Amino acid sequence: MPIAESAAPIFVTVSRRDVSHRGPPDTLLAGLDGFLPVKDAGLGHVGQDDPLRPATVPLGGREGRQRRTGAEMATRVAMGNNKGGVGKTTVTVRVAEALAVLGKRVLVMDLDPQGNSSGRLGVVGDLGARTVSEAIKENRRGAVADSIWPCGWDAEYASRISVCPSTLDLEDRMSEAGVIGAYRRLAIALDGADDGYDFTLFDCPPSLFHLTQLALAAGPNAVAVTEPEYYSIEGALRFRAFVEAQGTNLSNPELHLIGVIVAGYDVRKPAHVGQLETLPETFGPLLWEPVIPVRTAIQDADESQLPLVAQKSEGGREARAWFGQLAERLIKATS
Repeated sequence: MPIAESAAPIFVTVSRRDVSHRGPPDTLLAGLDGFLPVKDAGLGHVGQDDPLRPATVPLGGREGRQRRTGAEMATRVAMGNNKGGVGKTTVTVRVAEALAVLGKRVLVMDLDPQGNSSGRLGVVGDLGARTVSEAIKENRRGAVADSIWPCGWDAEYASRISVCPSTLDLEDRMSEAGVIGAYRRLAIALDGADDGYDFTLFDCPPSLFHLTQLALAAGPNAVAVTEPEYYSIEGALRFRAFVEAQGTNLSNPELHLIGVIVAGYDVRKPAHVGQLETLPETFGPLLWEPVIPVRTAIQDADESQLPLVAQKSEGGREARAWFGQLAERLIKATS
């Protein structure tokens, strides 16, 4: 069944967006209630003189980029959806790979305690205290620099990809959600640590709560990733509504959604075909091309923790081209 939206944000405990859709009532708003800290209180205060407050330069419409006086800060992009299993980690890893192929230096921040993007980028084994969880826990400027690992792939461009990995210990950071200003701890930990990169991509968990809020507070750009499937699209709409409504509460008023990526498209499924036809109306100019179809080469690369260049099949060549186009679209959207 297709999904359409209407109406503007309304504010309750956590802002909700009233979205009319043809489906079960209330499902689109499920999960939006949650903790958002008090703005401009304690550690959450961001004043004009705060060195962590980046200067942002909007470029018109829904697209923009982030700059800071002095050392060049990476363009930060949070990849998210309120539903799991939509291909978000695959898209994050493969867009990072495509950016590296284009000569960009990329830092992938794994904010999902499952650690799938870390593993797919070849960062496995005993990580000790060098994880994103420890960097956030320290609440120290630049702490992420101590938790950055090189990509483990055997590919020339892999040297341009770095990873701040996660383990199940990242779940421990959820207990800090009630601490005033805790949502800024990742922004603090990243301060200066990603200045040498062109892009920092956050692989967010399938949630709108504390771990995702850490990413959304750290940079102005967000991208929704979805399958052309009813509940996946609902999750993307929830993510968009949250991004559009909560930037100010996260001390990040420039936060906005710059794009929607569709992955996992299976032409053999009539439901996918039908939903894909409705997406231009649902997301308008935010919808990016190309749509990423299901390909064995992508699945094999993910499961084998290998780069796409290792897939010599026609499907592997197609996948590299598709993700290359998405990487170019991301560069354009943030330039």
